[in-house]
Amino acid sequence: MTSPLPNLDERVSAVVVRVSRAATPPDRSTELIADLGLDSMHLLELIAELEDEFGIYIPLNEVPAIKTFGQVVDRVGALLQEQGRR
Repeated sequence: MTSPLPNLDERVSAVVVRVSRAATPPDRSTELIADLGLDSMHLLELIAELEDEFGIYIPLNEVPAIKTFGQVVDRVGALLQEQGRR
C-alpha cells in the first residue's frame, strides 16, 4: 500500500532515520524493533518526533500495534486525514 499523501513516506522515513540512526532508509516491511533496534524509549521519541513533524496526536495506546515502518506511514497518513492536516 502506498501513501495517499505526496512525500509522506519520505517525510516519515526522515524522522525514523533520525531517531533510529539507521544507515539506510527503511522500506515498508522494516520492523521497528527487530530491524532498527528501537526500544520503548526510542518508540516514545519516535512518536513525539512524528507528532511535532506533522502536527498530529498519536494515542500512546496505539503504539504497541505498530510494528513496521509501513504501519507507521499508514497510521500517520490516516491521522493526518482524520485530524484535517496535510
